[in-house]
Amino acid sequence: MNCDDGVACTADSCNEANDACAHAGSDAACNDSQFCNGTEVCVDQGSQQGCVPGTSVTCPDSDGFACTSDVCDEGTDACVTGSNQCVCGNDTQEPGEECDPSSSTEDCNNLTDDDGDGKVDCRDTDCADANGTPIVTCGTNCLVDDACEKILKDPGTITWGSGGAPDRFVVHGRFPMSSPIEPLSEGFAVRLSNAYGTIYESQLITGDVRGRVGGRSFKYRDKSARDDGVGQRNGLYGVSIKIREVGDVSYLSFKLTAYGDFSAAIIPQMTTQIVVGSNAAYLDAPWTPTGNGWKLPLSDFEP
Repeated sequence: MNCDDGVACTADSCNEANDACAHAGSDAACNDSQFCNGTEVCVDQGSQQGCVPGTSVTCPDSDGFACTSDVCDEGTDACVTGSNQCVCGNDTQEPGEECDPSSSTEDCNNLTDDDGDGKVDCRDTDCADANGTPIVTCGTNCLVDDACEKILKDPGTITWGSGGAPDRFVVHGRFPMSSPIEPLSEGFAVRLSNAYGTIYESQLITGDVRGRVGGRSFKYRDKSARDDGVGQRNGLYGVSIKIREVGDVSYLSFKLTAYGDFSAAIIPQMTTQIVVGSNAAYLDAPWTPTGNGWKLPLSDFEP
């Protein structure tokens, strides 16, 4: 008896007990040794007979970033994250980008003079106009930057050190938050500058700030900064951050003390900038000279 059913992936045989032919399908006979196109199966019924292609492997988005592509890799039989599919900074908005700045655009919250005009972040008129009105810009990560907010209630002092001790800088204030913050992972940055450049700058990184994830109060303290004006973070002695509600607006309230060399504070007009996450705030105002430094009087600078 000829039991050949003409289907290549079946093993054909004669069953003596049943006096009939048997056809056992073998999926292994259909395997093309390719992982990414799925698992082939052998079918021997009805009008569909022979090897049937499998379902191609679908790779989930592993990093949530639209500018990368997750693809199936035959070499590893797994999904891998492919190369960047978007070019951030080519002045062309592509999928996954909220915006796309040219290489000469100022990013307003990265403490860098991106456009090379000598003005950093909120001091740049690309970030806030001549009247201090915040301007929404595009960051170097091709995401929309939060606008530079004005710091309110911003008293401050610079006190010259004596007997070889470092100078002291104290400032505190508040500003409306444009997005949620997480200082434990996002850190904290401060810059004091004038028309001649940076007077003082320091930045806290992940692990520096103490507090609770999702909390509303955070602190940093480095007592060694008071002794040598250097410490762990360029003389930053203490930072206090609190989230407060005023009406229906969330405000970030801060106070910081730093020690170091503030001899570059030689003209009254100075700019204080604070950055936490994507939130950037500043105050460009005249300070008053005192017998042993500078003073920024307590005032509400909201326009």
